[in-house]
Amino acid sequence: MTRYDRVLIVCVLVVSLLIAAYFKLMQSKGGPAVAVITTERGEAGREILGGEKRTVTVTGPVGKSIIDFDGARVRMLWSDCPDKICMNMGWISEPGQVIVCMPNKVVISIREHAR
Repeated sequence: MTRYDRVLIVCVLVVSLLIAAYFKLMQSKGGPAVAVITTERGEAGREILGGEKRTVTVTGPVGKSIIDFDGARVRMLWSDCPDKICMNMGWISEPGQVIVCMPNKVVISIREHAR
């Protein structure tokens, strides 16, 4: 490995870190994220994350799903589905994260807040 190879590796690492920092900065400028709740009938609601603790109940083909909001995060607290996989997915809070309850056809997705 020559001196120029090392210089090239360092330059690539620095540029990569700068790009990652730029995208992180741009993501944080959007304000609080929004949880979009969708059922088989379409969008059931939008909740801005970062507020007080609350729950929202939606109804699907299998029964009720209770969605728990706690500050800047959200989870599936309860669902009448048989396997409870959606409940085991835990808390989500970042844009792009999703909780899906296939049997009850309920989807919670985190999106960036509209500027």
